[in-house]
Amino acid sequence: MHHVLHAPAPALRHGLATRLIHGGLAVAVATQLVTSLAMQGPDEVQPGDLLFQVHKLSGLAATVLALAFWMVALSRHKGTALGALLPWFSARRLRALGVDLARHVRAALRLRLPPYDPEGALAPTVHGLGLSSSPRWRRAARFTGSRSGWACTRPSPTGCWR
Repeated sequence: MHHVLHAPAPALRHGLATRLIHGGLAVAVATQLVTSLAMQGPDEVQPGDLLFQVHKLSGLAATVLALAFWMVALSRHKGTALGALLPWFSARRLRALGVDLARHVRAALRLRLPPYDPEGALAPTVHGLGLSSSPRWRRAARFTGSRSGWACTRPSPTGCWR
């Protein structure tokens, strides 16, 4: 009888809470995208069809999951550093983002994907942008009349006063 030796499982970079929240957020956002293609929104008489209700609930779930992620991100000890998700406040992280973005552009010009880099700056930045533009922030911006995606303090009929 031949015995097969298995290599030890690699240590996971992200904790269980982060992985579950990430998966749930992906499902919630995908559900919103799919239901938005065929839903009928509310009007003066009806509250919207079943797809709209699913869309609305998945948006609420996405908001709750994004908030849960930020709570986990602020308290966790392993995984992507918070500064990697929001590199805008660090010259070093912005340089790393520029290098990684240039690497992706060069690969794209050759119709290729760049080799995987676990320390790459582009992927966590994109994740951070997604999390910072959650449905709750967009709803707040729409409520205050902002066209830029950020809530404005002095809304006007044509958008935000500058």
